[in-house]
Amino acid sequence: MFYKRVGIYMIYENIVEFIENRRLDEINSDFSTIKAAVKDIWTGSAANSFDLSFSDNIRVIDKIYESINVFNNILDNLSVYKENYQKIKELERQIAQERANPSLKTTETYVENGVTKTAIKYVVDQELINRLQNQINLLTEENAHIKNYITTAADQIVSLNLKPKNNSDISHRGYRTGGMRDNSIESYEQAGQKGFWGLEADVLFDSKGNLVCSHNPPKAGENPPSFEEYLDICKKYGMTAIIDLKYERYGSVDTNLSPTIIKTIEEKGMIDSCIIQTNNHNDIPFIRQTSKEARIWYLTDVISDKNIQLIQDNNVEGVNMQACNSDANKIKKLNDIGVDVCIWNVQTETSKARWLGYGAKHVMSDNVLGITPYQEGEKDYNGIEKENQ
Repeated sequence: MFYKRVGIYMIYENIVEFIENRRLDEINSDFSTIKAAVKDIWTGSAANSFDLSFSDNIRVIDKIYESINVFNNILDNLSVYKENYQKIKELERQIAQERANPSLKTTETYVENGVTKTAIKYVVDQELINRLQNQINLLTEENAHIKNYITTAADQIVSLNLKPKNNSDISHRGYRTGGMRDNSIESYEQAGQKGFWGLEADVLFDSKGNLVCSHNPPKAGENPPSFEEYLDICKKYGMTAIIDLKYERYGSVDTNLSPTIIKTIEEKGMIDSCIIQTNNHNDIPFIRQTSKEARIWYLTDVISDKNIQLIQDNNVEGVNMQACNSDANKIKKLNDIGVDVCIWNVQTETSKARWLGYGAKHVMSDNVLGITPYQEGEKDYNGIEKENQ
């Protein structure tokens, strides 16, 4: 098994920094845990919940195998890196040896006391050194590519939350209990710990040009989570990041927002696990032009022929509609063209079941799965009264 090859990590510190050994231990432990859970299902002790738990357990197993495959590829590449490194050291030794003890035999003719004589002389074989150096250059270049691969691959491995994900629920600005603010690190962490499928966050630029998670531009003294912190938490718990674009920045529209977000999630290797949500129909083609791979949701209640054409033309994956403006016919119309539907803001389990029964794939909520709903007059992170939103 690949776990026994972990010693390779200890060889090169400049590569090891990208991969933590504890991740291997975690995956090994996770794999044993999930195998035991599946065995429990098959032996019948969890037969009554088989249909509900089977797909979730298979999803987790797939994630573990995916991570194992990535680790195996990383370790295989580390083995090649090690071999190349040893070859480079040997080639460098040969070059140093050639310079210290030249091997190219030459003859030198000279006249001494009227007598022509021939002497054997050894000089540095520059052609040999050049050949050896070319081999070193090729191996060095290959190792540079390997290092880049390992950096990218390691970033793609997410920590596994073995609590089966709820297949529908999206946490609206985080899971808030005990007076937590929305769009806060604590609320994001709790959403991950509760097993939410997705975590929605409002994203905008602050006054210094940094991406932050906040419903409105932060006031002086406020310190909302950075966009990177939000992504890291989503990655840690395997949640899909639902990135709600907040374009209004001090009264103007900032067209740098979505390109900067796309660049950030691409650099983190999270393009497949993030959804960019916008209520600006003009922005959808712009996002698609910026990235062919970006996942897009349209935040709209208007399911007109014009909007359907916009959705199809730009490969929009989903539509997020308000519960108060939605109905079964709208959901069916979108499902018929292969578009997922999310309903917000769902407030009860009964309502959640009804919308899922209509064909919605996701629900977004402040209180489903036990999130404490806003109390009357309660303020969010930015001091905005809930009833005024």
